[in-house]
Amino acid sequence: RGHTVVWHGAVPTWLNALSTDDFRAAFENHIRTVADHFRGKVLAWDVVNEAVADDGSGLRDTIFRQKLGDGYIADAFRLARAADPQALLSLNDYN
Repeated sequence: RGHTVVWHGAVPTWLNALSTDDFRAAFENHIRTVADHFRGKVLAWDVVNEAVADDGSGLRDTIFRQKLGDGYIADAFRLARAADPQALLSLNDYN
């Protein structure tokens, strides 16, 4: 199992300075690169990790949401599916 492709807790600080367009390009490149590299080797991916706010009130306020909007989760899943069509994809969270 691959854990995790997109997580607010593992974002390099240099990403914060990117424009929205450059951030989106880095986001897409990261997902494609990771999923494609491990295609056929990792059977299941936690594509997005801890996207829901701790109090359950909605989505967590992360750099992904700030730069890409609420649709970043669906975008991440579409990109992961395109890179590895056979992998089982999930959203990992707690509480």
